[in-house]
Amino acid sequence: MTPVALELGGENGNWCIIRKDANLKDAARKIAFFKMLNSGQICININQIAVASEIADRFIELLKGEFKRQIGDDALVNSEYPHLITKSAYDKCKSECDLYKDRVIYGGKGDPQSLRFQPTIIYPVKDDEPIVNHELFNPLLPIVPFEDNEVDKLLNIIESRHHGLALYIFTENIDWAQKVMSTMQFGGGCINEVCLHMMVKGVPFGGTGHSGMGAYHGKWGFMEFTHPTTVLVGSTRFNLPLREHPYKGIKLGLIRLFER
Repeated sequence: MTPVALELGGENGNWCIIRKDANLKDAARKIAFFKMLNSGQICININQIAVASEIADRFIELLKGEFKRQIGDDALVNSEYPHLITKSAYDKCKSECDLYKDRVIYGGKGDPQSLRFQPTIIYPVKDDEPIVNHELFNPLLPIVPFEDNEVDKLLNIIESRHHGLALYIFTENIDWAQKVMSTMQFGGGCINEVCLHMMVKGVPFGGTGHSGMGAYHGKWGFMEFTHPTTVLVGSTRFNLPLREHPYKGIKLGLIRLFER
């Protein structure tokens, strides 16, 4: 058997949850940066955002503004904006975008020559639609509205699916966020931040379930591929025959006593 450590994206992708009490400007700024990073082609990138319906419109406007501020009015003509890795990746992105073209509220255009595709907001999307049930690995960003007082229902839906490599939460309620982080299953994540958890020195990084197995970075990679061996040195004197046959009389009574 060959020991392995796997880091995968996760079948359903990585969720980002934004509650109504979140700092929306801060969240929009960080999410826009992250989604454009390598054009979404990062295993821990945000796959879909669940936004409290009470603040969804405001957040979306802020997100649009951040995309424009950081990359310009048209990402396709910005030389700093990354392209998709292959023609097949570009075609897959465009095909999926076309399926939701009636709900594209920002972006939605690509350049088949440069293989660039604009950061694209798709809204509204239901939590059971195909686009939020698989990893995208591109600049498409579906947004799922939810009622803030029904956030537990959303968490149950996320938890019922394959566990992601990352989970991101934006909220001012840190106690609630920490409780969620300690009870959900995922590889790693951030509260009011994106991606920086994998850059912290001395902490493990890896997935769980469909997002991988094992952990690495620093000592964790060494430990992952090191087999701990137990060796006991026995005594050659004063060995009581308690463990040996026959089991009867006082010996049997002592064995039963020890088993309690």
